[in-house]
Amino acid sequence: MKRLPLAAAALAAGIAFLVIARVGAQDASPADKWTQIAENHKKMTAALEAIEQNLNFVKARSMSGGRHN
Repeated sequence: MKRLPLAAAALAAGIAFLVIARVGAQDASPADKWTQIAENHKKMTAALEAIEQNLNFVKARSMSGGRHN
């Protein structure tokens, strides 16, 4: 049950990041806009991979009976 709020927060952060990236790209020229979107996509992908690793760690720890400090 504790993982659901964490996953929801991660999803909300990802959506907010994409909205901010899109709004920030509106002032750029078309070529710069796509470059900026591609760079933001790379950053978002890295952030989502880190979140996934964290969720996997929490899952493994809870399944192994580890302490929850």
